[in-house]
Amino acid sequence: MTHLRFVALVCFSAALALRAQDSQGKDSGGQPAATAAQQLDALFSRLHATDRFDGVVLVAEAGETVFEAQFGLADAAAGLPLVPESVFGYASIGKPIMATTVLRLVERGLVELDAPVARYLEEFPYPKVTVRQLLTHTSGLLNHLVMFERYRDRIARHEDGKPLPITNLDVVRFLASAKPETQSEPGATWDYNNINYIVLGHLVGTVAGAPIGAAVRREVFEPAGMKTACALPEYTLAGKQPPGLAVAYVQGDNGEWLPADTAPGWEFVTELAGTIGDGGIGGSARDLLAFDRALAGGKLLGPAMLRAAVTPAKLADGSSVRNENWVVTSYGLGWTLAEDGRSVWHTGDWGGYLTWFKRYLDTDRTVIYLMNRRRQDWSWLAELEAIVGREASLRE
Repeated sequence: MTHLRFVALVCFSAALALRAQDSQGKDSGGQPAATAAQQLDALFSRLHATDRFDGVVLVAEAGETVFEAQFGLADAAAGLPLVPESVFGYASIGKPIMATTVLRLVERGLVELDAPVARYLEEFPYPKVTVRQLLTHTSGLLNHLVMFERYRDRIARHEDGKPLPITNLDVVRFLASAKPETQSEPGATWDYNNINYIVLGHLVGTVAGAPIGAAVRREVFEPAGMKTACALPEYTLAGKQPPGLAVAYVQGDNGEWLPADTAPGWEFVTELAGTIGDGGIGGSARDLLAFDRALAGGKLLGPAMLRAAVTPAKLADGSSVRNENWVVTSYGLGWTLAEDGRSVWHTGDWGGYLTWFKRYLDTDRTVIYLMNRRRQDWSWLAELEAIVGREASLRE
């Protein structure tokens, strides 16, 4: 689940803000312009002071950190502040991590992109759906929002009247037994769908012959040097929390901040806490920068596969995937793609965590924010984009 819609708010306003500085590095009043780090500090300090941002921010250029800061508490009950190593649920930022895991298996010849999923998962009941179509959200499978609403009681598991987290295997078994109707023919349309990545997670574990979390750790976390990254269900299913976890909060009816896993109306957070791939991956902002550097440095994927990952997917009619929901984007193998091809990103919105991981391919910049208090206010994103999207180096 993502908050892709905010991007449209950024583009035009960012362009106007960029014009406020002239080529001499001065603001519109003729004074020396503040550095990018100073501007970012002023922005996020203001947002935090006005109760609009709690979380961590990391901005880098060519792998060098330009700005890093933490705002707010990791655990309000214990009074623990956020720190650089705080672990957040990445939410749907888990998708490019899962996609990278799959593509590493492809490079080693263990998986074929255009092979039917049923080659690797015999129980998968849709013989025409391919691995590539899962990666690009063009499978035509019933959307997760519809599936969990319509078939929730049939998928959910309980013990002593309490919900148990649904796992990737539970979802694949449900698909095999119930074979719910598809939304479209495979490859015909694009539809952002968590089910695709839940199935991919099960495929990875099956092909790797290991638990899904162990496979992702071996294929991505370890070679990338992601020190605190983890598969969250490994802890959830054992009734534990990963070390350094930043508790996720949502607002109750009276405006009070409540832990999402116990907040009224948020029971689905517990029910859907056992899957890996659609989400289910956590870590720090520094871990995401390590992932970015490993991709940029060729430690995870070769040049051809890296290009394929950020190339717009094709539909069966030969047209490129095009998402016109608020702003025109495309989708590759696990990444949202800017129309101009200059940047790729993924966002996340799950269980109180709001996340953003953006890579500027042309300027080698990386922008990461991870929030643990869920707010639906994106009015400040244009200002952020104006700062990080400027022509001059962020280190000047």
